[in-house]
Amino acid sequence: MSVTWTNRPPRDEWNKNYRLARVGPKGSVRGIILNRTLSGTRLHYWKGKSVPCNGSKCEACRDGMKPRWYGYVALWNPKTDAVQIAEITDGAADELDRYFARHNSLRGAVLTLSRQGARPNGRIISQVDPPQLSEERLPAEPDVMRCLEKIWGVNENHESVARRSAKTRSENTNGHAEKPAHESQR
Repeated sequence: MSVTWTNRPPRDEWNKNYRLARVGPKGSVRGIILNRTLSGTRLHYWKGKSVPCNGSKCEACRDGMKPRWYGYVALWNPKTDAVQIAEITDGAADELDRYFARHNSLRGAVLTLSRQGARPNGRIISQVDPPQLSEERLPAEPDVMRCLEKIWGVNENHESVARRSAKTRSENTNGHAEKPAHESQR
């Protein structure tokens, strides 16, 4: 038996534990977008947690739960050097779609997400501002889909729910309207 010793922990994306940032009732989420595109999938809030919808095999769909689309980008705070994954509702994604259409990339833009009103389920508003830092000063682009698969417990031996959703986004497998996506331009 051999043991591999190192003086540093592994730094690959799979081992990083990014915090999932959701906008609270009176709070906001702000940071510099590290991804070039928005990645999204349909989720159910089912049995007390968010779970990806996996189409015809989806137990939550069979139980009558309708999925909702959510998008994700990695956000970086240059003051703390912290990276988190921001969850974006379909309505809030519209502003990111407009920005992407004008600039062909989200990377470097400053994103602010806030909740309209003080209710926990109030509408989320997004604001996307032009980059404040040059591309060279930004950290590497995290693999958001792989990080989310880890959070959701998608096993590497099974087909990735998020990646399959990104590939088949234009297909409407459950009769639910799909959010138009710019990630197909990757």
